[in-house]
Amino acid sequence: MSANFNKSYGIMVAVLAATIFFSCKNDINTIIKITAQDSIPTISVDSIHVIETKHGELSMELFGRQMLSYQSESDPYTELPKGFVVVIYDSLNNEETRIKANYGISWGNQKLMQAKGNVQINNYKKNIQLNTENLFWDQNKGNIYTDEFVKITEPDKIIMGRGMSADDHLNKWIIHNVTGSFYIDDK
Repeated sequence: MSANFNKSYGIMVAVLAATIFFSCKNDINTIIKITAQDSIPTISVDSIHVIETKHGELSMELFGRQMLSYQSESDPYTELPKGFVVVIYDSLNNEETRIKANYGISWGNQKLMQAKGNVQINNYKKNIQLNTENLFWDQNKGNIYTDEFVKITEPDKIIMGRGMSADDHLNKWIIHNVTGSFYIDDK
């Protein structure tokens, strides 16, 4: 009985080993796809402050509590998951525009950025404030847009609606479905 048991045990171990060996075929393409997933950032930075200059003059500053950068073959992207503030300066180093949101993402190849959560843009030269929950900036087309609720506050009026589009300097803007317009009297 001992010899039969050892023989049966040996056969079971051999069958099990063969099954494991032949069923665990590692396809290199599958391994590459699994390890190339965009779930792990290639760069992770806490407390960022980026300064951009043009011709030696300060043009933009970016502040964020965290930046995660992902490198993928299709389209690398950068996330600001804990919010951000962007300050844009004019040629005299005066603050021209301030943009802030609770979350930001930028897709490199598409040149498309998205801001989400308490999005606020202040254009100090035009004295305009834009508020929404979700906003896209298409750098290729030079426009910003949203399908969400939007409120634009000017010195003499507030306009609200659903959906808007504008050039990226807020020189020309359109609210698509106006839901309210209020004039403000300083008196």
